This record gives sequence, C-alpha cells and structure tokens, in this order.
Amino acid sequence: MEKLQTLLLSLENSTLLGTILVTLSMILIVVFVINSGRQNWRNAPPGPKGWPIFGYLPYVTNCLHEDLFHLTKTHGPLFSLCMGQKPVIVVSSPEVAREFLKDNDSNFSSRMITDVARCIAYDATTVVFVPYGARWRLLRKIMKTEVFSARAIELLQPARAQEVQGLLRSIHSASQSKTPVNIAETMFVFFANIISNLVCSKSLFDTEKKEGRELKEMFSEILQIIVLPNVSDLIPFLRPFDPQGLRRKIMKIVPWFDKFFDKLVDDRVEERKNGVEINKNGKSDVLDVLLNYRSDKDEDVLKKFSKFDIKGLIADMFVAGTDTTPSTIEWGVTEILRNTNVYKKVLAEFDTVVGKNRFAEETDIPKLVYFQAVIKEVFRLHPGLPLLIPRRSDEPCEIYGYHMPKNTIVFVNV
Repeated sequence: MEKLQTLLLSLENSTLLGTILVTLSMILIVVFVINSGRQNWRNAPPGPKGWPIFGYLPYVTNCLHEDLFHLTKTHGPLFSLCMGQKPVIVVSSPEVAREFLKDNDSNFSSRMITDVARCIAYDATTVVFVPYGARWRLLRKIMKTEVFSARAIELLQPARAQEVQGLLRSIHSASQSKTPVNIAETMFVFFANIISNLVCSKSLFDTEKKEGRELKEMFSEILQIIVLPNVSDLIPFLRPFDPQGLRRKIMKIVPWFDKFFDKLVDDRVEERKNGVEINKNGKSDVLDVLLNYRSDKDEDVLKKFSKFDIKGLIADMFVAGTDTTPSTIEWGVTEILRNTNVYKKVLAEFDTVVGKNRFAEETDIPKLVYFQAVIKEVFRLHPGLPLLIPRRSDEPCEIYGYHMPKNTIVFVNV
C-alpha cells in the first residue's frame, strides 16, 4: 500500500512538473512569435532574432568566432543580436572596426568585466579591465612609456634570445628523437618565461623544477576557466546562483594566485632594502618601474602604486601574455602544416636565409619575406581563428544611424 502511495505521489509530482514546464515553454514560444518580427532593440542594426531572456544563446556553439563568421555572410559586416539579456554588435570588416575602435575609441575602450575576471583581476582595477577614464589613461601611459617602449624591449633582448635559443634546442632535440611536441604547452611555457623576465628578470616557469611545474599548472587552470563562456555574465539574475560553478572554481585558486604575486613584490622590496643589484645593464624591470613610480601632477589620480595596484598590473601581464599569443601561434603553425606547398616554400626560405647549421634569430625575421606574408594571409582569411576582441560601450551612442545602448558588447571578428 505504501509503495502504491509513493508511486502515485511521484506520478502526481511528475505531472505537476511537466505541466509547469509545458506552460513555461508555451509562454516562451508565444513571446518569441510576438517578438520575431521586431528588432533586437530600438533602432538596432539588422540581425538574427533570439528567444526571450536567452536571446541568441540557444543557437551558439562552443566556436563562437565561427558562428559569428557564418552569420556575417547573411547579415553583413555590422549586425546585432542579443546574448542573453546583453545587446551585442558584431563587426567583421576593418572599415567598420575603425569606426568603433578608433573614431569612437573613448566610448568603446572599456572591456566586458566577467564574473570570473573580477575575481582574479583585483576587483577589475587593472589596466585591462578598469573603465576608460583618468586611471585607465595613466596606467596605459606608464605601460606604453616604461614597460613596452622601444628601449625596454631592446634591453630585454638578451633574456629573450636566451629563451628563444632554449626553445629551439628543445624542439630540435625532440625532432631528432622523433618525440611529439605539444605546441600549445611549449609556447605557453616559453611566453610565460618571457613575461616573467620582463616583470622580475627571472625565468620562473622552469618545468624541470617543482615550483615551475606548479606555476604552470596554476596558470593553465586559470586560463581554462577564464575562456569558458559564463551564462551568469549574460543573464545577470543568475549570477548569485553561479549555475556553472565557475566562480567557485576560480575562488579556490585565487589564494594561491595572490600569494604568488605577493611573494614577487615582497622579494623585490626586500632585495632593494638589502641593496641587491638585480640588473647590471641599467635596465629596470616592471617591478622596479612600478615600485619607483611617483607623481606630483594634479591630473594624475595615482601618486604612487600600492601593493594592490602592483599585483593587479603584473597579473594582467602574466594572464594576457600566456593566453592569446600561444594559441595564435598554434593556429598559425597548424595552418602552415595543413598546406603542403606553403610548408615547403617556408622551409626553402628558411634554408636560404638561415641555413641548416644554426638556429634562426630575431635579426633574420625581416629577411623572411614569404614567411611573414603567409602568416598575415593565414590570419586575414581563415574564419576559424579566434580573433574576437570584446569591448563594451560606456554610454549610449549612434553609429551609422543605429542606436548602441549603454553596455553594448562589441565583438570585433576580422
């Protein structure tokens, strides 16, 4: 008797749940039909219509750049859609991109701040995520004049050459022993060491040491979480629930992440206090630049950098430098290897310019004319390359006669 009552109760609950789901589905369908002939928002550019609440999300795959490329064939180089509850503009031609990123750069300089990014970007106060304004201009000026100036890049050349030669020797050794090379992982470690030399004049990602391997694993895990689309960013009322668990995952790593940057700053402060000479060639690395910074200008919102500021800025460099560039190189190498004729011509040019008895050097690059042309062509034509540049508008504006609401996300996919 008890089993029968349990069965009837479960059927009743299932029926109730089914009724609720069917009712909600019918409501969504009705609203979808009603809205199907409307624009994505008032005076929006043409574009595909989505569902209420979810927008175009139900049609998106895990290759967003390819989805947008295919939509471009139908809707042109400027179109709109809704990602969840966020208005989105997709730009896919250099001319239209120039209108957004150059002619209207003051309104579209800010980046979309994701839930995960806020957790690891020191509350989004860093140069990558801070909104356009006085602080952003100051941070950008310091990075441009002190960190990425021609002189700073030139002074880094010996460390860069050492890392390059080590990379080439490793790949050559693998080829001799016919050992497969993981391009993505190899490039990740290479660029991580380039960044660490720029920041603190040390190669921190030595995978032959335990500390280097642990660092690599930590950053790899962070990057895997960062690149995942988070529905909470697009449907804000879901944010407290963290339905994909991405915030919970990243918050488990944040203490170790912060501890790493704490140690970098504390070690350098201690070295300076003890008079330890880090660089003997007159070069100041990023830590020195940030620790030395002082300003008495009224227009500068920062008179000096706090430890919190410094950790945020160097976190930007490590995360950005170990993400996009390695994946871009992996795509480029893949495309060259897929085209046998191009691959043979590239090898022939390297044999002519570099020869077979030494490794390539930076000074060889200007002479590799065909190789450079191939790389440019690969990234210009191939629709599968992940070249999305997300920005957001700080204020409403009109472009080409279309309305761009505040916080419109702009995807540049050229």
